[in-house]
Amino acid sequence: MPKVLVPLATGCEELEAVTIIDLLRRAQIEVIAASLEDTPVRCSRGTVLLADSPLDDVLDDDFDMLVLPGGQPEPIT
Repeated sequence: MPKVLVPLATGCEELEAVTIIDLLRRAQIEVIAASLEDTPVRCSRGTVLLADSPLDDVLDDDFDMLVLPGGQPEPIT
């Protein structure tokens, strides 16, 4: 089964992150959403996402694809 990494950082665009994660999982592709910090991620419009794991925990894993959601340097509040 293909395996995809989606790193989540503060200020990421929630629609880009959630939509790609949802579509890939519906296609039965394994997706790991990994946060840069070991805390929930506050997105660009204030939505808070809970990652599957911290990025440090999966850095040595093999992935078939990397998806980088866009976003703002800091969340808009």
